[in-house]
Amino acid sequence: MKRLLAVFIMGAFLLTACTGSFTLTKKVHNFNRDFDEKWVEECVFLAFVIVPVYAVTTLGDALIFNSLEFWTGDNPMASVDRKTPVVAYDRLTDRIVVTAAGNTRTTLTLERGDHELIARDAHGTVVYHIVPADDGAVALYTADGHLVQQLSSEQVSALQSRFAS
Repeated sequence: MKRLLAVFIMGAFLLTACTGSFTLTKKVHNFNRDFDEKWVEECVFLAFVIVPVYAVTTLGDALIFNSLEFWTGDNPMASVDRKTPVVAYDRLTDRIVVTAAGNTRTTLTLERGDHELIARDAHGTVVYHIVPADDGAVALYTADGHLVQQLSSEQVSALQSRFAS
């Protein structure tokens, strides 16, 4: 009886006819693609093939996580995905660091200027200047001084209240 129950449970997981999202395998692949040097990326890829990291993650996705996704509607590996950017304040440098969703490298750094907020990309290049006005409005300029967007004080207040809660 126990054997029949075990076969039934295994069949329920294995015969779901669902390919699933293979979230764990995609995470390993995205980790591998996150290196700056193509030769390092290739070496890590080959290491993941030789030490069967891809095989194990694919098998884990196929047998466990995709089956759970089919039966419950949620893939447990997807629940740890970041859907929104991570914003962190660095007290030592007095900077705000923004990391894009699903990325491990800094994508934007905000730092105080004399009378503005300066946005730099991952390489330290200035990409935007954010200049406040005396009435509470804010203007966003490109590095070469072209106006991108201007927000009234009411729009700024609305954004502040939206993100404060």
